[in-house]
Amino acid sequence: MYNYSLDIVPRVPMGFDYHRLPGAIDLRQSEAQAKIRLTPACNHHLVCYCAMLDYDLNKWSEMPAQDQPCCQCIKGPM
Repeated sequence: MYNYSLDIVPRVPMGFDYHRLPGAIDLRQSEAQAKIRLTPACNHHLVCYCAMLDYDLNKWSEMPAQDQPCCQCIKGPM
């Protein structure tokens, strides 16, 4: 399990009874293999997480049509 440092979802809801998933690895922008657009949606897409973890894993422009909007968040390798 990874938590991207700019993804707000793993940090909400904020409150007394909320706890992060144990063992989650923090992924920082400086450690990512790909650059992505800096928007809340792009910071949360699974496709963007995959690109940041292993950019060479897929041909991002050839992803299925349902994933193409997410792929538009990927700006390229670091």
